[in-house]
Amino acid sequence: MKIKSNLDLEELAAECMNRPIRGIFGLDGEQQAEFIGSCRDSVILITGAAGFIAQATLPHILAAKPRRLYLVDTSENGLAALARKLATTRRPEHTTDIRMILADVTSPIFDRAIYGMGHVDLVLHFAAVKHVRSERDPASALRILDVNVTGTERLLGALSSKAVPPRVFAVSTDKAVNPTSMMGASKLIMESLLWTYPGITTSARFANVLFSSGSITESWIDRIGRGEPLSAPLETYRYFISPQEAGLICANALVSTNRSIVVPSVGILEPLDLVNLARRFLEFFGKTAVEVSLDAWRRDPSKALPTNYPSDQYPLVCTPRDTAGEKELEEFFRHDERVVSWTTDLSLICGNSPLETRALIPQLGLWNENPTVDVTVAQIRAEISSIVPGFRGVAAEATLDARI
Repeated sequence: MKIKSNLDLEELAAECMNRPIRGIFGLDGEQQAEFIGSCRDSVILITGAAGFIAQATLPHILAAKPRRLYLVDTSENGLAALARKLATTRRPEHTTDIRMILADVTSPIFDRAIYGMGHVDLVLHFAAVKHVRSERDPASALRILDVNVTGTERLLGALSSKAVPPRVFAVSTDKAVNPTSMMGASKLIMESLLWTYPGITTSARFANVLFSSGSITESWIDRIGRGEPLSAPLETYRYFISPQEAGLICANALVSTNRSIVVPSVGILEPLDLVNLARRFLEFFGKTAVEVSLDAWRRDPSKALPTNYPSDQYPLVCTPRDTAGEKELEEFFRHDERVVSWTTDLSLICGNSPLETRALIPQLGLWNENPTVDVTVAQIRAEISSIVPGFRGVAAEATLDARI
């Protein structure tokens, strides 16, 4: 099936989530004025700038007319594509000086980039490893912690040395609440590092962004385009937002109260069953899902071939929720966190204390810098458990990499 290159992701997201295309989380009047005032004529640094959420936030930043933007990413191709996109979509009134920097937040080269910038007013920290599937082996697990924890510490350390430490926003995730994965725990530790920074810091715990890079929902677009079966885990519920809503949450969080975490207010989002979400996705393309169990597909892969079904039907392989790090439903806050209302659709978590991370950073450095030192995924989980109260990394034989 040919998918149009100009597929409207916002329209598709609205259909899948069964809510109006206008979305939610718009900047209220006070936040809008503060956001524009903070960004206008400012020098802004964005890490992970070629990523999906950063690019969803960038139009709001540009509309506020900053003086200069430093866009940092590890992907050379990603930065090139972003530069071409900006060259063709920027309006004439956008006179911002945009500078692309190829650097990794975990590298000393990144320090050099920070020092070379001089004064910076605002930082949006999007650089992250975000997939639970990356916990498959020690090297991949250490990469999660190196980027999400050590990279954040490096960033904050370099910014702290400036005469006036800039305001920092760093994106987090709902998986940081009562984490069952190392990725979620690493984001909780990242939040904690923010509270030790001498300048103003804020964060936001994100829901899943529909059709974001590498997500299961993006894979549906790719698979239906290639004529391959879709897949979704059973009894798995997630909160979802559209790409536009993701950018709006970040814009709001950039100007929220110091040392606060922005979360959707209770009742604003409803958890969506992933199998039902896949059904709605297929309905958008005029197709009805034909559900195939994982066992049936393994016995006979032809049961999941779209060419074996009428044109108005499409196979959906339903898999068990038994892979490492996954849980039935994500949350936005713990029972012991103080949550206060803020805007029409958003609330703030305030008053969280930093975790004791002094021993973790050197241990990560030891493992990363001495490749002959043996370490297992279980040992890495145990080290995190000593930092994150109640961390219970969910180990399992099954992995997402082995699934259809």
